[in-house]
Amino acid sequence: MSSPESLLPELNIPQGTLPDVADALRHWREHRPKMYTELYQSGTLLETANAAFEATVDEEEQIHFALIRQGYDSPTAFIMAKQAVRERYIYLPTEEDVPELMTTETGLYTYQPEPDD
Repeated sequence: MSSPESLLPELNIPQGTLPDVADALRHWREHRPKMYTELYQSGTLLETANAAFEATVDEEEQIHFALIRQGYDSPTAFIMAKQAVRERYIYLPTEEDVPELMTTETGLYTYQPEPDD
């Protein structure tokens, strides 16, 4: 009998991969193994990780400038924006904590926590 770990595709990060894309691959393999395996088997794992990074950069910039308009200094706004968006696309919650993620119109997995009341 094989363990679930042995069924998980190996982590293969191509040379030249951007650090945030590599982080996504590592995180997904460890914390979202079903999603990682599905993307791997469909041949879209690296493409999806790159798309997650691109979405992160796009939204990060929007949030960064919105925070500056709200009165935050640029370095603080940058850090706040980066953290918020990376958790939305790169550092997704575990499959145990959030079994089903939302997807964007383009099919990208995303996590949007419920706002605190």
